[in-house]
Amino acid sequence: TATTEIYTLSLHDALPICLSVPSLGGYITRFHLDNKAHPILSNVSSMPGISAISTYGDLLYTTRWSLTSALNGLFIYDHDYVLQDSLTGAGSPNYMSMAVGGVRDGDYSYVVSYAEGRLNIVNVSDPTNIVLASSLSITAALDLASVIKIGDYCYLTGTLGNLYTVDVSSPSSPSLVDTLGGFTTPGLVAKYENCCYINELDTGTPLSIVDISDPDSRSEEHTSEL
Repeated sequence: TATTEIYTLSLHDALPICLSVPSLGGYITRFHLDNKAHPILSNVSSMPGISAISTYGDLLYTTRWSLTSALNGLFIYDHDYVLQDSLTGAGSPNYMSMAVGGVRDGDYSYVVSYAEGRLNIVNVSDPTNIVLASSLSITAALDLASVIKIGDYCYLTGTLGNLYTVDVSSPSSPSLVDTLGGFTTPGLVAKYENCCYINELDTGTPLSIVDISDPDSRSEEHTSEL
C-alpha cells in the first residue's frame, strides 16, 4: 500500500521468460513501513506461480500461472491472504493461461496472458464476484510480458520485440491501435510523464525510452546501457 505496507515477490522461476520451469514456486513478503527508513518484515507467505501483485484499497490483486489450469488467472485476496474471488482457466471463456501481469484502474483489472497472447479486461467492481468484460487477441503465444494503463490506453510489452498500444476507453471493446517494433526482448514497462521506460531482458541490452505523448504514433527516443 502507499503508506504503511509494501509487498515484494520471490518468483523462483515463476516468470514466463523462464521457458523451462522445473517448479513454480513463489512467495509474497510483506513489510511494515511505519518508519519508512527502517522497514520491518511482517510476513512471508507461499503462493505458487505468482507472477505479479498490486494493491487497491484493502485488497491484493495477483496474477498466477501454473501447469494446472485452475491456478492460471487473476486472484483477489484481502491482506490476510483470504481469497475473495478469482478468474481462471486456459482458453475460452476466460483466456487466463499463464497470466503474467495485471493492473487495476477503477472498476477494471487489465491482465495479459503470456500463453495466449491476449489482453483480458476484468470487471472487478465487486471483488467477490469478478467477471470477464472482454478479451482481445494481440499477438502470438509466448510473447506478452507486462502491461501498464495510462488514461484510455494500455501499453503491453512483447518478448518478441514489440510495444503494443491498446485503446481501452471502452472496456467491453478494446482495440489495438499501434505496434512499435525494434526491441530485443522487452520485459517490464513503467511510465513517467510522457514516456514509457522498458527494460530489455537480455544481458547487456539497453533501457529503452519511448515517447507516448501521441497514443496513435509512438517513437523510440533513447536507449541507455545499464
